[in-house]
Amino acid sequence: MVFLKKEAVHKIRDIINSNLKCYRNLCCITSALIMKIKKKRIVEENIKNLQLAQAYFRKYKYIKEHE
Repeated sequence: MVFLKKEAVHKIRDIINSNLKCYRNLCCITSALIMKIKKKRIVEENIKNLQLAQAYFRKYKYIKEHE
């Protein structure tokens, strides 16, 4: 086993943390793109149902206006 001094452990930890900070923005952008793609896919899957619901609402509104 290898034992390190506290100073060496802190220095290694600081190096790792600084390297991870560089990737934080990239991770945020990537996660935002993934969420956008997932939401777009959900909308595309349900667009026919949404259009049908809009047509029913328009029909109901038209019938109510002309009673």
